[in-house]
Amino acid sequence: MASSCDCMYPGTRVAVVSAQSTWSSRVDDPYACTEVIDFCFSSPFIYSWLSDISTAVGRIWADTLQTYLELEATGTIWWADVQQVPDKAKLIIDWKTIEGREAFQASPPLTSLKSLWASVTQVPPQSAVYRLSLNPGARKAGFSSSYGAVSVLLTFRFPDNFVPSSTFNTWEETSDAFAQCIMTDPGSVVTSAWCCGMEINNTACCVAFSHASREKMLALLEQEKPRRLLQTLRTSCVQSSIDFLNTRIYEYGWCGTVERRFPHAPHLEVMFAHARKLENPGTG
Repeated sequence: MASSCDCMYPGTRVAVVSAQSTWSSRVDDPYACTEVIDFCFSSPFIYSWLSDISTAVGRIWADTLQTYLELEATGTIWWADVQQVPDKAKLIIDWKTIEGREAFQASPPLTSLKSLWASVTQVPPQSAVYRLSLNPGARKAGFSSSYGAVSVLLTFRFPDNFVPSSTFNTWEETSDAFAQCIMTDPGSVVTSAWCCGMEINNTACCVAFSHASREKMLALLEQEKPRRLLQTLRTSCVQSSIDFLNTRIYEYGWCGTVERRFPHAPHLEVMFAHARKLENPGTG
């Protein structure tokens, strides 16, 4: 099993994997926090529409990704559709600095994006900011859904009187035991890493890891030990949720379209096409 290391939030830990890239990517960028933005669209849609600029939502989604990916303050970015929830999507953003994110929050480009989002969403997108692992490989593993897997994102929201210094250690021990229970499940382990972290205002915690499938994960949660551990975690919270995500990762900035996630290199197009086919078995 992978070892553990400290996150930016004291007491929060994640398993570690190494991450290497042959391209000049964003995986070695400075890291401050990860923002998760939830979108609830006005009506159910086919997720391919988000990659299709001939649709209104596709044009807005392309503008959204391009804006965030071209920011100097952002690192790796993911977007995800939520399995069996056809009107929802998530944007997951690694920020290099807190100051960089705060500056963008007060900028005209974000004001313009919010106006566009309002035209295609039921409610304003909701944002939460977490301090996850300093190790980019752990974050990448937690949000991976390559090769037919699914990224499982659990979110736990604490009561207003939650005090991390007095109660978090016990909660962390339980969350570690729960994650290890999931990660050692025979036949369902996809990566040897998972990540977790507290929201920067200490009101929530998220845990993310890659699993074989939604069905296998739900079946596992019916078993006695993981069910008991999850219930223990939920007793300390006012709200909890579990999302099964199909993610797309952008490590090289904006490459021209929503579908293109690698720099243009004609001599390597065949290799990338093969990689996409492996990520999505049964297509093309």
